[in-house]
Amino acid sequence: MATKLVIVESPAKARTINRFLGEDYKVLASVGHIRDLPAKEFGVKIENGFEPHYIIVPKRRKTVALLKKAANSAEEVYLATDMDREGEAIAWHLKEALALADDKTYRVTFNEITAQAIKKAFDSPGALSIAKVNAQQARRILDRIVGYKLSPLLWDWFSIRNLSAGRVQSVALRLIVEREKEIRAFIPRKYWTATVMVETPKGERFEMRLSKLKEKDGAKNAEFDSEGSAREVVAPLVGKKLNIVEKERKKHEVYPYPPFITSTMQQEMASVHRMSPTETMRNAQALYEGIELDEGKRKGLITYHRTDSVRVSFGAVSMVRSFIEKNFAPEYLPEKPLFYKTKSGAQAAHEAIRPTDVFLIPDEVKRFLSKRQFPLYDAIWRRFVASQMAPASYEEDEAKATYENLEFEAERRILLFDGYLKLYGKPLECDDALLPDLSVGDTVTVVDFTIKENQTEPPPRYTESSLVKKLESEEIGRPSTYATIVHTLYERKYVIKRGTQLYPTELGEKVTEHLVDIFPSVMDVGFTREVEAQLDLIEEEKKDWRQLLDEFYKRFAAELESVKEKDINIISGRKCPNCGRELVLKYKQGDAFYACPGYTERDENGNRLCSYTEPVSGKKEKKIEETDLICEKCGARMVIREGKFGKFVACSAFPKCKNAKSLSVLKGETMTKRRRKKK
Repeated sequence: MATKLVIVESPAKARTINRFLGEDYKVLASVGHIRDLPAKEFGVKIENGFEPHYIIVPKRRKTVALLKKAANSAEEVYLATDMDREGEAIAWHLKEALALADDKTYRVTFNEITAQAIKKAFDSPGALSIAKVNAQQARRILDRIVGYKLSPLLWDWFSIRNLSAGRVQSVALRLIVEREKEIRAFIPRKYWTATVMVETPKGERFEMRLSKLKEKDGAKNAEFDSEGSAREVVAPLVGKKLNIVEKERKKHEVYPYPPFITSTMQQEMASVHRMSPTETMRNAQALYEGIELDEGKRKGLITYHRTDSVRVSFGAVSMVRSFIEKNFAPEYLPEKPLFYKTKSGAQAAHEAIRPTDVFLIPDEVKRFLSKRQFPLYDAIWRRFVASQMAPASYEEDEAKATYENLEFEAERRILLFDGYLKLYGKPLECDDALLPDLSVGDTVTVVDFTIKENQTEPPPRYTESSLVKKLESEEIGRPSTYATIVHTLYERKYVIKRGTQLYPTELGEKVTEHLVDIFPSVMDVGFTREVEAQLDLIEEEKKDWRQLLDEFYKRFAAELESVKEKDINIISGRKCPNCGRELVLKYKQGDAFYACPGYTERDENGNRLCSYTEPVSGKKEKKIEETDLICEKCGARMVIREGKFGKFVACSAFPKCKNAKSLSVLKGETMTKRRRKKK
């Protein structure tokens, strides 16, 4: 009979771990968080040192009862939740909710779910990190303060109940909105550039780009305002000799990328495989927790997927070098292992994302994986193996030539050795051959020229990949939260995706404008970045978590107080074409739209004063026409709606009343209409 209880987050993780532990162990799952702040109240006593009021998550009450019963009969309890802040917090909540005694409770962490890693973790269990827990608590309370105080304001301003604001979410939205404004404000400019074809004394030809015009006030890029002005400069050069003033041929090595961290994994899957951050993390979770490779044999295929560290264990490096040695020519294995520098502030104790067994090549496990799990495992595997392969090498040739006040450049590059590119990535753009053999002092003759029309381009819209990259570079949020941030922006209809590009909706723009105006601190990228740095200090035991909350709240409360002095009215800036009144924002059945104020105003007969509406963005608002019919089921007015198969008559109380009829009921006097008249 089992005397030791192990608690993990998910049933899948429990099933995998159970394989590696003996009969003395019983493995159960908490199914995520079992305690949290209450959903329908603030749950934080600010005046009492930001004391949180945690409750058992209603959906987890039966789970808690089961875990408590198992814990009471166990001699030892091992909390084996994930190794990040969130996992540490789940472990702490389990200990508190189950009233586990210190002398029988142990914390075990592991970076991968393999027999070796599990045995090592259980051989040397540790204790809970209260510093990690406090950092997570501080983040949770910060997010509760912002969300709980700001979201109701949005509801009032926009008359929309499901809007939300978030400490990181709103800043991410601001980035998208500001990029869209940059694109709108951008005025394209045409310009022309010139290239000349030159010939060596031996008859070898190659192109040189006109790069600079040297003038009295210095050199400037050779961009012309018209084709004619470019032609005036280069046409007279035909037959003239250019002097070679610089010539250099050198070898250049390109080293492989480090193994994936959470953000780079999300970026690659979004840009290459059109996989959203949410889907990427869901598939990574499955690969980490375990896949059944053969009947009864579950195995975690990748290491923990929420990490910002590129560190790799010595054992994993030895394993991958052995794989490269056995499967590639000797020149593909560097003499020494490659090590990568983890950025400042990253969790150095964590490893990068890598396969747990590099000898499980993607094609061999493909039949056990879903269509979306396979490309993720394949990318993780290739990136990791390539990270320990030899660099690619190129030979580059550069030349500069002058004629009076003009300067020309030419570059060529050839691939000498593909190195890691054999497995991951593609070579840089290369030429068929290098430049002809030339020396400084040689001359080449211009034999022809080409003028090209160009146009300046606006900054690109964010994609899921580039947004994640931007959030990471600005140190906004943490890699583990990026997927949730992007998903929430879609869910709140602040952002829509067309192709791969992210467009802010008009609703998203209006929300951002008001939040930036009234809550500059919360919406400031630099301030948000600083808060993240402070959370790291809490985890490192260099700052008190309540002190951070106090500093944040004082600043936030002052901005919150200023709301009372502002007159907030969400208007479109456009007039109703029917009656001339200012259109205002409305919300119905999941869609935001602009409407005449008369849309919600009725005359003495119950008819709308004005029925004009127009969409906020993207999806066109379907026009709803009222009829004289009354629903015989609930007494509400019947309206004409448009569905997949055309127009039909339906109850205006939908979805509470789902009464619907054919348009034929509108022909002549109907029974429903006569009943209403008799009354």
